Amino acid sequence: MAMMNRKAVFYTVVGVIMVFTLLLLFIVYEKEPSIDKTSVILTRVKTTNNFLENINRDLERALQISSMRASLSLLEHITTTGDFVDDSKARYEEAIVDGTVNGNQMILMENTTFVDWINKIESEANRIGVMTNITLIVVSVYQEDPWHVKSTANITMRVRDSKDTAEWTQTKQMQTKIPIVGLEDPLYLVNTYGRVANIINVTPYEGDYVQGSNVANLTIHLNSSLYTNSTLAPSFLMRLENDLGSSPFGIESMVNLNKLEEQGITTKNRSNIDYIYFGFGSTTNYKVTGLPTWFHIDDGHVNRYQVQNLTY
Repeated sequence: MAMMNRKAVFYTVVGVIMVFTLLLLFIVYEKEPSIDKTSVILTRVKTTNNFLENINRDLERALQISSMRASLSLLEHITTTGDFVDDSKARYEEAIVDGTVNGNQMILMENTTFVDWINKIESEANRIGVMTNITLIVVSVYQEDPWHVKSTANITMRVRDSKDTAEWTQTKQMQTKIPIVGLEDPLYLVNTYGRVANIINVTPYEGDYVQGSNVANLTIHLNSSLYTNSTLAPSFLMRLENDLGSSPFGIESMVNLNKLEEQGITTKNRSNIDYIYFGFGSTTNYKVTGLPTWFHIDDGHVNRYQVQNLTY
């Protein structure tokens, strides 16, 4: 939350500086009739063009802030309702644009939807005589890699100065990538009744889980329920809606049963790979020498975690 607040403050400061500079320029031009008209027009054109570039940068920042808050809002909705969302992409887009999830207003989105930012930019620009109209065409949310959710916004923007000496119209796509590292995994939130929150953190042990019979790294990976990417596992967006299928952008962790038992949650005799443990599929499972007796790994992950010579 502190990071988002700093970004919001920075955005506001940049906006104030931009508005003050433009206001000063236009006041100077109005009070100096002796300035060559061609020079004034050229300066207005350049100023409006610079303003357009500033708008583009600020809209990208606005999309980033709105998207990050949408991520947190979806997780808050899941925590509050105790259930997954029906369509993660649609609910993401709803939160970014409308500030709601399934029609319910989210506190984190109040006055900070992407539409809210557009309205603020238009209002400030028009106030100083730069007529600005921004039309949001569509917002899309998807994944292109395991560790980020990508948001794009297609907009049409028309900017002109109050004297009609310069005008720009453009259609373009804004985009931002929101990291999922540091967010809670919805599979844990729902399946542990909100008692065990597992934060998504990337394992440093990929490819180096076991050395001979030394399972120290794998033990840390297990105890901390760290994450690695896996094309057998569901992506973050899929986890939000309890889709336990596979994805090119899938991630997986190992469920630490000690943490569940500490919260009074009855554990199951299943593979500890999270999407298998919280699912209902049948797998062939093994125990691993050197790991707790409650730990099981399915045959599809034995080689991945380098325990092929340690299973029994």
